[in-house]
Amino acid sequence: MSEKKRLNKNSSKAKIGEAKDALHRFLCTHMRHGYAYYRMIADEENQVDFVYEDVNESYEKLTGLNNVIGKRITETRPGLAKSTPIIFEKYARVAKTGIPDAFEIFIKNENHWYDVSLYSPKKGYVLSMLDDITERKLAENKLQKLSVAVEQSPAIVVITDTQGNIEYINPTFTKVTGYSAEEARGQNLRILKSGQMPQSVYEELWKKILSGDIWNGELHNKKKNGELYWEQGEISAIRNKENVITNFLGVKVDITEQKRTLQELIDAKQKALERDLIKAAHLASITHELRTPMTGILGFSELLNDPDVSQEESAEYIDIIHQNSLRLLTLINELIDIACIEAGDSKVELVDTCVNKLLQDIAAFFKLAINKKGLSLTCTQGLQDSESIINTDRAKLTQIFTNLISNALKFTLTGGIEIGYTRVNDMLEFYVKDSGIGIQHAMHEKIFDRFVQVNNPLTREIEGAGLGLSISKAYVAMLGGTIMVDSVEGKGSSFFFTIPNNHSLCRKRMGSR
Repeated sequence: MSEKKRLNKNSSKAKIGEAKDALHRFLCTHMRHGYAYYRMIADEENQVDFVYEDVNESYEKLTGLNNVIGKRITETRPGLAKSTPIIFEKYARVAKTGIPDAFEIFIKNENHWYDVSLYSPKKGYVLSMLDDITERKLAENKLQKLSVAVEQSPAIVVITDTQGNIEYINPTFTKVTGYSAEEARGQNLRILKSGQMPQSVYEELWKKILSGDIWNGELHNKKKNGELYWEQGEISAIRNKENVITNFLGVKVDITEQKRTLQELIDAKQKALERDLIKAAHLASITHELRTPMTGILGFSELLNDPDVSQEESAEYIDIIHQNSLRLLTLINELIDIACIEAGDSKVELVDTCVNKLLQDIAAFFKLAINKKGLSLTCTQGLQDSESIINTDRAKLTQIFTNLISNALKFTLTGGIEIGYTRVNDMLEFYVKDSGIGIQHAMHEKIFDRFVQVNNPLTREIEGAGLGLSISKAYVAMLGGTIMVDSVEGKGSSFFFTIPNNHSLCRKRMGSR
């Protein structure tokens, strides 16, 4: 090759090299990435450091550093080696091996995130390309926190399109409704409609959210298994940059339990008001029941002091005083029984009791009063005398029968009364039947409440405070049984109650004597 050709060739190579250098310089100068070129060195203590060979404007803007050429990283960024030593490790590894590296790193003492790419043009040198990604990282962290908050929120979160079709639900939605994310996604929120809400509620809801307003209220919805539940929350529109509604966001809470508790409180308050009204009404009735016999006793006692009263009149007055005294004593005893039951002072005292003998004594006690009204009395014993001995509270069993027969006697004008019992498995079922005026069906449960009497014109003149059946029900429960009534208005009543047949216990005790 001639000297001229060689010179031309070298000149061409030089021009190409200059062009490449110019292009390289242009790219480095104008690229948005920060560019820094370092030479690796080691100090007196053999600690690795890097000297700036070149940087671009973007690097200076990103880091805030100027006039760094020829300086060490430890000079320009003091504290970096201590706060983030891994930077020096990564730079040194690339400078030594020539193997590129890329990573994201948080510089603690600078409070910045960087995206770094490292290359080595030749051994001992490293080229760094970096971007400040602090804003992106903060946004990602914020988004991550929001995502975790929504996923872990105890509230129901649901996002739909503008037609109400589900695009996203959080786990609480699944927990409350039973629909998984796979089952719910793509479905319309109509799957939750229970049919219990007026259509006007949904019309108002859509009218508000389509106009961009926030709807808040309560909905009675249906779960996947058909169970109904209440939820309270807000539904609002999600808009894009052009202010166009793209989705709807619903944030709701399950208030079924609160609804139930509120209803229970309302019901309890209503019942309390009803009880107070009943007590107030029957306090007046009890006052009347107390005054009436007292008035009779006092009035006819004064008449007995009249010297002109004949012997026949005197006997009649004494009988009236006696009847009013019995009436007064019965009412006082009932009030004492109720007070003891409410205070928990009424105790069960178990003794061996012959049921047959008890029924015979009760029948004998009421025989005179029943005959006086022209009624019949039938007593049926369900077991042999030896088998009718049970361990129970004789006084309370007697009181139960006395209350039931007294009621039957008061409300029976013609016909008769039947008392007795039968054995049913491990229980004895007792009954008191009459051919009296009967009880309307609506009163079958209420008659066992305190101070309640059947609202029947035929009962208005009949004495009583309405405590006997309440006491009987309480005593039956204490003895381990239940009580019920079967009655048709105008055709008589039958009261049944059960107590345990503890005959085997009695037999063991009798055998041990």
